[in-house]
Amino acid sequence: MLTDNFFWLFPTVCFLCHQESDGGIFCKKCFLKVTLIEKPYCQKCGKLFSEGTYNGNLCTECYQNERIFDLARSLFLYNCGVRKLIVHIKQTGNRNMVKKFCEMLVIRYSYLFSNIDVIIPVPSHWSRILFRGFNPADVIVWGLHEITGIALNRCLKRVRYTRYQHKKSKIERIKNVRNAFSCSWCGNTLRNVLLVDDVMTTGSTLNECSKVLKDAGAKKIHCVTIASTEAQ
Repeated sequence: MLTDNFFWLFPTVCFLCHQESDGGIFCKKCFLKVTLIEKPYCQKCGKLFSEGTYNGNLCTECYQNERIFDLARSLFLYNCGVRKLIVHIKQTGNRNMVKKFCEMLVIRYSYLFSNIDVIIPVPSHWSRILFRGFNPADVIVWGLHEITGIALNRCLKRVRYTRYQHKKSKIERIKNVRNAFSCSWCGNTLRNVLLVDDVMTTGSTLNECSKVLKDAGAKKIHCVTIASTEAQ
């Protein structure tokens, strides 16, 4: 069973209840409160299907709208327990915890890492980095780099301050990130990219970053996040 097979990846204290976890970020009881994304999910964005949200192998969003990235996958459904986990990562940059999730990503979605030339984080605005001390996506990128040995690069820059996306509508999210990024890639031809963020909601940020990267010459863009919302 998938949930049991992943317990060896985790430390010994449950993040949610702070009790002994037999080697897991979550104890077995709390692990039942989170949802690993398993099939059926959208073959484009990787979001977990809910009833009536798909057209063939695609969710309604991917069916009706252009996705500039080629493929996206996430580990968990972004529910209450996972939201608490993401907030913890954003606040502390807990590298040990993040690296365990990176190990899960590499094991579950090994095909995403095939023939990838560079791993690129979705950038934070400099003002948020100054306030927080780090970019959460950077922490995930470092974990993936250490596990896979794939080169990392911070060629994406957030050139315009954007307000937090979580309270915005779909249209507002798209407008909020439009023209917010630039790419300063130099050196060898930019080809196959792994784009990394902590959470995917509508996919507007990943899409806008992918547009900038493809304008800079990227041929293939795979995206990974720790969590994503349910397909709409």
